[in-house]
Amino acid sequence: MKRILSLLLAALLLLGALSGCFKKKIPPSEIRGIERFFYTESNGSDFDMRTVYELDYADGYYSVSIKPEGVKDENALVMNVDADFVDRLEGILRDYDVGSWNGFDKKDYHYIDGVGFTLHVILASGAEIDAVGLMEWPDHYSEASAAFHALFMEVYDANR
Repeated sequence: MKRILSLLLAALLLLGALSGCFKKKIPPSEIRGIERFFYTESNGSDFDMRTVYELDYADGYYSVSIKPEGVKDENALVMNVDADFVDRLEGILRDYDVGSWNGFDKKDYHYIDGVGFTLHVILASGAEIDAVGLMEWPDHYSEASAAFHALFMEVYDANR
């Protein structure tokens, strides 16, 4: 009987420890009030060939930094954007259930110069979405990625 109780206690402790390793998925209805958005997509080992999109909220203003593929970091566009831009970004996060990506961390190391991405979002509620992939993608990745590119590049193209 002691052995069964010991095994049961050990199993409960293990489950408790493992439950902290899993990140909570953020439902679409809770995606509002972006305070920080960071998305990068790399296409191999050439540093300038990566895309970086950032949005930050500070002092009542939203600012973006947009570094398209092939553009050097020092030539990234940095400017303020309006609430409509942020609403559209939140819509992308909701429409493609990007909150379900939270905790996604998959890498296929069979590729030397594979395509990878990193996403980090902080919401006004304090909730965060963190996802990383290398030649592995969460659900709806290609659609969400295309929408991120379209939104940020619309601003970039209009201001260059």
